Amino acid sequence: ASIGLQTKVNHPDKTVLYVNSDLFFQQYIESVKNGNIQDFIFFYQSVDVLIIDDIQFIAGGKGKTQEAFFHIFNHLHQKGKQIVITADKSPVEITGFEPRLLSRFKWGLTAECIL
Repeated sequence: ASIGLQTKVNHPDKTVLYVNSDLFFQQYIESVKNGNIQDFIFFYQSVDVLIIDDIQFIAGGKGKTQEAFFHIFNHLHQKGKQIVITADKSPVEITGFEPRLLSRFKWGLTAECIL
């Protein structure tokens, strides 16, 4: 959340979205039930900075959730938008993600937070 708040201070014109992976998953499930998956994906693709906390919780999930995130990630990356993902492990230690998604996680900067 701190990253999002500081981004808004530095760039007030940017759209910043912070969401934990559980909410992301729940919103995805609702979009499937309501038949508006494209609206769900478009919403996430419309932000300038996407921050997803605890991404490891969608690792073992259904492939469709990971596929939706894959398309969101690709779109944001291609548009030069910022994506911040937090996890309790480094990308190489997370299991349960599709290889194509896991490889994208390794593209960015990895930092360890020691509390």
